Amino acid sequence: MDKIFINLKNCHGIKQFKHTFNFERTGVKNTNISLIYAPNGMMKTSFAKTLRDIGNNESPQNQINGQPPLYNIKIYEDDDSFEIDNEEVNKRIFVIESMNRDFSFENTTPLISNKQSRDEYNEIFNDLISKKNEFLSIIKNKTKISVPRNEDPYDFIENKINNDLNNDSESFLEFLSSFSEELENDDFPLDIDSIKYSDLFDEAILKLLKEEDIQNNIESFSNNLNRLLSKSKIYDVEHFNHNHASDLAKAIKKNNLFEVGHQINFKGVRKNVSDYKELNKLLNKQMDKIFKDASLKDDFENINKKFSNAKTKNFQNILVEHKEIIPYLDDIDNFKKSYWIAVFNSEKEQFFTIINEYNDKHSELDRIRLDALNEQTEWQKIIEIFNKRFHVPFTLKLKNKEDVILKEDTPRISFYYEDNDEPIEISLDTLKEISSAGQERAMYLLDILYQIEAKKSDKDTLLIFDDIADSFDYDNKYAIIEYIYELSKRDDFKIILLTHNFDFFRALKSRLNCKYTYFASKTEYGIIKLEDNNFESSNNIFVEIRKRIEENPEEHIRDILALIPFIRNLYEYNGNQENFLKLTKILHYDFDYNEVPLNSLTNIYSEWNIQIPNNTEKIYQLIFQEAEEITQTRTTKINIVNKLVLSMAIRLKAEKFMIDYLNITDTSEVDKNQTRALFNMFKVNSNENKDIEILERVAIMTPENIHVNSFMYEPLLDMSDAALKDLYSDVLDLIDSYNYS
Repeated sequence: MDKIFINLKNCHGIKQFKHTFNFERTGVKNTNISLIYAPNGMMKTSFAKTLRDIGNNESPQNQINGQPPLYNIKIYEDDDSFEIDNEEVNKRIFVIESMNRDFSFENTTPLISNKQSRDEYNEIFNDLISKKNEFLSIIKNKTKISVPRNEDPYDFIENKINNDLNNDSESFLEFLSSFSEELENDDFPLDIDSIKYSDLFDEAILKLLKEEDIQNNIESFSNNLNRLLSKSKIYDVEHFNHNHASDLAKAIKKNNLFEVGHQINFKGVRKNVSDYKELNKLLNKQMDKIFKDASLKDDFENINKKFSNAKTKNFQNILVEHKEIIPYLDDIDNFKKSYWIAVFNSEKEQFFTIINEYNDKHSELDRIRLDALNEQTEWQKIIEIFNKRFHVPFTLKLKNKEDVILKEDTPRISFYYEDNDEPIEISLDTLKEISSAGQERAMYLLDILYQIEAKKSDKDTLLIFDDIADSFDYDNKYAIIEYIYELSKRDDFKIILLTHNFDFFRALKSRLNCKYTYFASKTEYGIIKLEDNNFESSNNIFVEIRKRIEENPEEHIRDILALIPFIRNLYEYNGNQENFLKLTKILHYDFDYNEVPLNSLTNIYSEWNIQIPNNTEKIYQLIFQEAEEITQTRTTKINIVNKLVLSMAIRLKAEKFMIDYLNITDTSEVDKNQTRALFNMFKVNSNENKDIEILERVAIMTPENIHVNSFMYEPLLDMSDAALKDLYSDVLDLIDSYNYS
């Protein structure tokens, strides 16, 4: 959108209005925003209501003269121009009212999750869940695990496997996929179909196996078994023990080795083995001989007798039939692992069916999750902006974050009211009732933030702000200025901002570097016109500060410091360049002025009939001391002196940080606008977005307070110290993070 032509007649009290708003980028000025100062009753609300009605496919009302409303809107972009109808107005123009008490955050869903991604995710995910449950059902039957009545059988079996295999980080299917490689290491000594899970891993069994005397007997049994295996004709402890022999027997039977006439010759055995029956007989004979050893029998009896009660009887029977499992019992976790490997191998086809299905869909699910996560990140960014920038006695959190991203759930925002040190969760309706008008307007802004972000599209959107200054109290004014500034830097948004607050208008014009600023006026015929703004106002509010210094200069060092930028500008006006530059150097960090004491300003202040004490403390240190004291004082009152001193301290600290970071040894080489010049160099040399954001706030906020003139001081009157205190704290944290002094 390069330009938009808006022509209104007989719309909500506007007799006639015609203007082309230009957003084409030219030069260094910000062209993405047009500011309109309109006195109350001139046009701003009528203008906003008219475009809102058109966007809602309604005819704008005309309660004044009964004439039919007429309007047309034309967009110019890409060397083309076209009129847009009501539907297109709704898509491309978004009107932000001054205040609407009916906000409820119900329009946030499009920002967080889109239906197409959610449906695609659910289709894949539900199919995988169905196949996973089929697999778990097979495993339940195989292991004969008993599921308590009040438990979901699928969840119970899944949790049992996760617990036994120590999986507490990966999703179940992801874990099975990575675990599939373990299936090659199947050395479980029992027939998995002939036993139940509880026969091996009942809690009573596991408890007994942890007893020290049983573990000692198991260790003795294993050592004696290895000793005897080493003396066997066919076994070898390391290379071919009884477990290897069992695996061999299984493999021979499975692969029909004897059926095709093959034979096996064992070292130390005269006769070749030619069938499966002979093989088992040979292997069992060797093991029977080993298990008749007296020391091994003693170890076995010491173990076996411990499991004679009713709950462990089945386990005892297994020990009698399969003494070879005893060495496994010294490491129960590994024994469980061997058990599950055997179970999965017994259902290998089903196991790999679900694993292959999961692996096939994994990248698809990851893509959808990443898209959803990006949406969540945008949403979370808005929450963070609100909680960090706006000074209200509550914070916000998303309660059902995970369900919002990819499920049907509507976002549920929780409000936590700060009651001393213990936040209390309360409803939005309750918060509305107990909040001040300014705090409620800050909540309303959150709803606006959502709606603005939801307007993202492949086409530019025109945002129309109707007196947004009235929607915020003093504490939060600069927060909305920062936000509008960020919006104005984006290519997908164009802005028309109307206000009757001249200070807000002036601050935006200055801080946003706006090229197009207008005064609304009305001709004698009722035609509204927008005229270029060249207006300045005047005022002087420093009489009280001067009186306090005259009464007791030693007690009012802060007042003396606060007058530095004011007197500096007086010298600028009377042409005294020497004193103007001296005070300017104090306001911008300069190595030569780091040691300058306060009493060096005696002659300068005397020229304005202000007597200051003979104080030899360094000016910079005094500014920092006063700033520290200010930040430690909790107050919501407006204090111009505090804000002047804080602004000076912030800028000096920030400039010193950037000078150290950039290794600058001579500040005279820096451009005239030192703060902005240092910031521009810092951006080029740093990739830390958080640091850049802090320093950008310094560049935006502090000049408005330091560049005092003899006309207006509303920028300092419009908010409390909170925003500057936060910025000062952020700058100190930034300096500390780099270990700079």
